Amino acid sequence: NFFFKDIKNNVKTLKDFKGKFVYIDVWATWCKPCKVEHTFLKQLEEHFSNNDELQIISISTDREYDKWEKYITKNSIDGVQLYSGSNSDFVKFYDIGALPRFIFLDKEGSVISPDEIRPSNPKTLQKLEAAIHKK
Repeated sequence: NFFFKDIKNNVKTLKDFKGKFVYIDVWATWCKPCKVEHTFLKQLEEHFSNNDELQIISISTDREYDKWEKYITKNSIDGVQLYSGSNSDFVKFYDIGALPRFIFLDKEGSVISPDEIRPSNPKTLQKLEAAIHKK
């Protein structure tokens, strides 16, 4: 039960996404590899834009909310953008060290993979599709 802030300073939790598969992008504004992955993440978001089974969210581990908020606004970054901070329970629970990090959850919020493959990996789309369409 982790708490995050969105760009409007509203509190969000992972429970808000229960009932959907959740592909989580854990990143920070200072992380160059994270920014490279954003191009591929955007492609995944576009691919799944009409699919109610999957939610892609990005969670920032920046130290300062204001810096993250300015970056998101200045760069017009779309999608579900949440802020956890660098020392949150979320960061501790998933032992977030190196970035970027991707986490995949099932519809109940259980972890499918705590260290999922990156959006730039061609197998990511196949893996997400397979999980969603598995009955």
